[in-house]
Amino acid sequence: MRLLVHEIRSEGHHVPWAGMVLESLIDQVEELVFSHGGGEQLSMLRDLSPSVMSRITLHKATDRTMLNGRDSLAALVNAVRQVEPDRIFVNSIDDFASHIFRSAAMGIGAPRSLAGRLHGLYLRPRPLDKTASGLGIAIKRFGARRLFRQDVFSRIGLLDEFLEASLRTEAEIQTTWIPDFYRPLPQVDREEARAEMGIPVDRSSLLFFGVPHRRKGLDLAIEAFDRDGLGNAVLFVAGKLPRESDVRDRLAGLVEEGRAIVREGFVAESDIATVFAAADRVLIPYRKHYGSSSVLTLAAAAGRPVIASDHHLVGRRVVEHGLGVVHRDEDVDSLHEAIRTSIDAAPARIEDWRRGLEHWAGLNEVSRFRSAIREVAGLTNSTTQVFDRLAVRGEA
Repeated sequence: MRLLVHEIRSEGHHVPWAGMVLESLIDQVEELVFSHGGGEQLSMLRDLSPSVMSRITLHKATDRTMLNGRDSLAALVNAVRQVEPDRIFVNSIDDFASHIFRSAAMGIGAPRSLAGRLHGLYLRPRPLDKTASGLGIAIKRFGARRLFRQDVFSRIGLLDEFLEASLRTEAEIQTTWIPDFYRPLPQVDREEARAEMGIPVDRSSLLFFGVPHRRKGLDLAIEAFDRDGLGNAVLFVAGKLPRESDVRDRLAGLVEEGRAIVREGFVAESDIATVFAAADRVLIPYRKHYGSSSVLTLAAAAGRPVIASDHHLVGRRVVEHGLGVVHRDEDVDSLHEAIRTSIDAAPARIEDWRRGLEHWAGLNEVSRFRSAIREVAGLTNSTTQVFDRLAVRGEA
């Protein structure tokens, strides 16, 4: 079998996920063809998965780094025409989903070369989510259901386990839950990690990890720490910061007051374990964040309870799997209170969080991700149901 894996973007999650997808499929088919976007994408993948990249066939789908939905779909169609694969796996259906759903709503069918052959991952599937509202979403939802009835999609993978279960019950399309995988973290001594990060032994360290886009809510965390009542807690920020911004200035003020510690710059994969080992809690105060969060998975892998916004999937997971506490979305007062609740938690509650985190980390192991990817690609006969995999702690 010749399997085409298509991914033309290199920013954010796209390259790490493409690498793990290729690793998951390389030994399952006779020929694995990677349809790519060129540029730094290939060098990044060779760093991540050198042995896999030496065994696959490469096909350049485009030289352009920014494509709209129409052009993204055209790049896939052209790749299919040139490669002539037996099966197609798209790493990011999101790239053209809105375009193909709107077109279908207007009566324009999917390209014939894709009909009945589309397998892949859809990470932010708002049009499939009944909780998402708005005229634009409704139009795309109508188009999506048209395509489902026409069996354009063979199977799609979803990160939202609750949505996946709902769609599977409706039986309009074949779905699989995809774990938000993490590569195993090495064991790092907490005291050594804190010394390396410059965190005093007598302070409770609350980690904000990653790029501080406004939707990630770093400004909310800064405002919460600018208030009294958090005892010896310190805001620990690890990642890139904007060069000039109000966030940088306000964070600098907290550092001067001894309420914050900053490790600025890109955090290499080899340093992630040290950063999380130095933390006592992990902050995920994202604004109206739709979908999963790799930070939540990393926190679980490191055994660090989280303090997260109650919005959508992340908030629901924290509550239902016992991963920490939640605060009202975009509410600094609620975030401040959640931080206090977390750092003042009784040992019994912290132990309960530990069990929940361990359970959630186990559900997102790489081995489970690889199995799910093979199922989406149609290379396994597995019929495992999602809530068998997501058995609540104590009921497994």
